[in-house]
Amino acid sequence: MPAPRTALALPTAAVVLALALVSGCSSGGGDTSRDTAASGASSADSTTGTATTGIPATGAAMTPSASGTPAAQASASRTTAVPSASPSPSPSPTWPDLPAELQAWNTEPKGRMAPDAESIHLQSRALIGDMEDMYGSARGAKCWPERPTMWTDMCALGATKANETVQKSLALISHEPAAYFTTLRANAAKITKAVSTYRTNGCAKDPASAKTRQTCQNAAYTIAQAYNSLRDGFNAALNGH
Repeated sequence: MPAPRTALALPTAAVVLALALVSGCSSGGGDTSRDTAASGASSADSTTGTATTGIPATGAAMTPSASGTPAAQASASRTTAVPSASPSPSPSPTWPDLPAELQAWNTEPKGRMAPDAESIHLQSRALIGDMEDMYGSARGAKCWPERPTMWTDMCALGATKANETVQKSLALISHEPAAYFTTLRANAAKITKAVSTYRTNGCAKDPASAKTRQTCQNAAYTIAQAYNSLRDGFNAALNGH
């Protein structure tokens, strides 16, 4: 019975060999398809211009932020509060040639004039004119707040003379009832107060404090305008103010 066994063995070997060939062809075909897919992917990458790292090969560059990172990444940091700019310094005060309140009485109805208002007015013109010629007035005064002399004894002397003129002006109306020369009395009180402020704060010694210097300038401005203010008071009396 050996002969039949040999005959069966040959077909079996043929089957094994056939299976091996089929398996080999199938393996070779799979490699080819993978190569083709890879080639297709590479071709797609080349078409879109995209590098294998995912960064565009061409196109507009992203704008870097101040720290050197792309602005798109730094946008989150924009929520950080930005310190506000320091406030602008306050402007320096301006000093008009004449105080704004001068002749304010001119817009009011005419009042009752003192019987001797005109004669007193004539006397005041000589008094005020002489003092202005000697010590200056407004921008020509030593106490003008924008002049260096405002911080010296020159202004202190001007303050003394302005105060003397105030006292002489009030002496001219000392016999008048309080209802007359009201504007002159009010202006005289302002000048007297300014002179006192100038002296009390030591303005003639050029103080260092900014607050004191501002106080001194305000007082000096009133002193520099003393003769204009007194004249305004006498003029107002002619209209019953």
